[in-house]
Amino acid sequence: MTEFLNQQQQEREARQAQEASARKQAERAEEACQKLRARMKHMESISTFYDLNERGERVFVSEEENQQIRGRFRAKVQKACNQG
Repeated sequence: MTEFLNQQQQEREARQAQEASARKQAERAEEACQKLRARMKHMESISTFYDLNERGERVFVSEEENQQIRGRFRAKVQKACNQG
């Protein structure tokens, strides 16, 4: 009888550990999603993006490239935030 109870206790502890791990993973994913959404909001407030050339000077990208950058980031946010 005690063997059965010990087995039940071990199974319960294993299940609780799995649930705790899953909750922690979900919390990390939600935190990452919130950070990405904040970055996306910031990106939308920027009128244009730029790269730095080999001399460290700003080289502004075209409007088409701006839209591509935003589109790629939006897709990244959607993928990260819609996993759960």
